Order: sequence, then structure tokens, then C-alpha cells
Amino acid sequence: ATIYDQGGMPNNGVRCGVIIRNDGRKGGGDWLNACNESYVPAFEYFSEDPVVSGKVTASLVNGIQSNGVGATLKHFAFNNQETNRGNNDARMSDRTAREIYLKGFEIAVKESDPWAIMTSYNRINGPHTAESYELLEGILRGEWNYQGAVMTDWGGGKDAVAMVKAGNDLLMPGNAKQ
Repeated sequence: ATIYDQGGMPNNGVRCGVIIRNDGRKGGGDWLNACNESYVPAFEYFSEDPVVSGKVTASLVNGIQSNGVGATLKHFAFNNQETNRGNNDARMSDRTAREIYLKGFEIAVKESDPWAIMTSYNRINGPHTAESYELLEGILRGEWNYQGAVMTDWGGGKDAVAMVKAGNDLLMPGNAKQ
């Protein structure tokens, strides 16, 4: 999103989400991985600005979910590179995390209530995001009161027990230890 019109974007986003939902229904789908959040610009992300990204995501999710099709936000969170992303450790302060990397997700979660959230491959200050109790239970479910499903990405994380303890409802396959 290069231009954000606060008056028109929610309605336009919902209309786009309805189109995405309808296309998904034609293919027999009832669950779409439709939204990505990231600070780093890439082909699958909406904006470097977390407020714009969060607002665009929320409006799309509301459109997608307007008639029984679920949307999954991904990649939660700190997915700031593609190369070697499973081993990347995003080191940052709590303030940086909340103001830049988590703000878009927070807006999207609070304004659209997505059916699911998929964790990212990377680490955050040590543990993989899929293994971070602080991130999944403390912030996502505790502070933001998220009630939907949390899942790992395919082959995400390294320790299945840690991923379950962190609050994942679904571990996608891809690791021999799972």
C-alpha cells in the first residue's frame, strides 16, 4: 500500500477480501493463508509501515471471513529476511518489537479476529517464535486476548514439546522430531 486513505481503505479492503473469499470458495476452500505482516518489504507483504499493514490486513481479513471462510495471518513475527530464516535470530528491544514488528499484527488481530495465526521460522532473542511462550501466550493471547488457533509453519521450530508448551494449537509437519 503506497497511499492509505483511512476513509476508503477499510471498505476497499473488505471488498478485496470478499473477492479473495469467493475465489477460495470456488476452489472448495474454507481456509485461506491470505495475509502477511512484515516490516521488511517483500513480494508478499503489504507495507513497511506497521499501521498501514495492520489496517490493510484487518480489512482484508474482515472481507475474507465475512461468510465463513477463515484467514490466517502469517508470519508471526519478526520475519525480517528470507535467506537462512530458520536460523536467523532477530535481536531487538521490547520497544522495537512492539512499535515496529508487532504493531501491524496487533491492529489486525484486534480489528479483524482472524481464525488462525501462523508463526514464523526465525528466532526472537534466542528461541524460535514457535517456541516462545512470551510471544504466543504472553502477548498474543494474554495482552491482545486472541482466541483463535495458533500454528507453526511447515517445518517451523525445532522442539515439538517447546512448541506445544509455548501455545501452538497445531504443529505443521516437516520435522522428523514431530
